[in-house]
Amino acid sequence: MKGEYHHKSVVNLSSAGVLNSDRTSYAVLATALVEVSGSNGTFHKLRCLIDSASMTSFITKHAASRLGLRPENVFFEVTGLNSSKSCTSKGLVAITIRPVGQETPILHTNAFVITQITEKLPNSTIPAVITNEFKNLKLADPSFNRPGNIDILFGVDMFAKILLGTHISGSNGIDAFDTIFGFILIGGATDLSRNVTSSFFCNIDCQAIDDSLPNILKGFWEIESVPSVSVSSSADDLCEKIFVDTHKRDVSGKYIVFTFCK
Repeated sequence: MKGEYHHKSVVNLSSAGVLNSDRTSYAVLATALVEVSGSNGTFHKLRCLIDSASMTSFITKHAASRLGLRPENVFFEVTGLNSSKSCTSKGLVAITIRPVGQETPILHTNAFVITQITEKLPNSTIPAVITNEFKNLKLADPSFNRPGNIDILFGVDMFAKILLGTHISGSNGIDAFDTIFGFILIGGATDLSRNVTSSFFCNIDCQAIDDSLPNILKGFWEIESVPSVSVSSSADDLCEKIFVDTHKRDVSGKYIVFTFCK
């Protein structure tokens, strides 16, 4: 019995590499812990956001209820970017504020009552390495880097009253400003110690019978192309031959070509 032997070629192609590498960025907004007087004169500790771009101050409905404050019936529509309507105020309350654990200074302002000021801030935990250079400062919000509820927003009506003048520029995009509540931190920071890296791995197995390794690789990587096909007729070929055999140029550079009638 006559047998046949087939040579089987197997090619394994593997590739690995880094697709991208991006550093993680964080936005640090100015937050502070303050004490706010309730309707019975008892002070309660609340967390506030300090925003010099806001035209007025706000307090959440939950915080106002906790303080026992009864809102004055005032209609106020809150608008945001591009004049888009954000929410409608539930009324207006007068609030009295002081630094945590201190009798003075005492500040007074009015705040519009709304259901919610913002989501928890920050929206994710900020690594301590970003603000290590400020660890020896007395911070207005020691837990500024951990997500937490915002009870009050102090706007431009309070911003100038709480600043004390000291400004410290950090090396990582964060600035510290001294206030009556302690130092507030503001800025955009990048965590240089953390890289978000995406990698890829590709593995290809090629198997063929009675084929050589070069042909396998060539067949795998070659891009198919449309074969070129001649579509010229015999008349076209004759015209081309007459042109090649008879054309010439005169002294002015013009072409002279022999013509004939069919």
